[in-house]
Amino acid sequence: DGGVIVQFSLSSLIEIRSWVLSFGCHAEVFEPVELRTSLRGEAEQLSQVYSGKHKNTSKPSEAGKGT
Repeated sequence: DGGVIVQFSLSSLIEIRSWVLSFGCHAEVFEPVELRTSLRGEAEQLSQVYSGKHKNTSKPSEAGKGT
């Protein structure tokens, strides 16, 4: 299927979380459970944003403006 399994020894999940997210739906984390749960939460939040159900009160034209 063209997949690959990668294993790392890490002291923190912070950097690997961003790296895995950069692959979008083309990557799946099996372990550790904490990372898998964190990624699931991020995916749920993204789903809310792109389905129009996000509770962000900023208009798109206001996004990224400093106050």
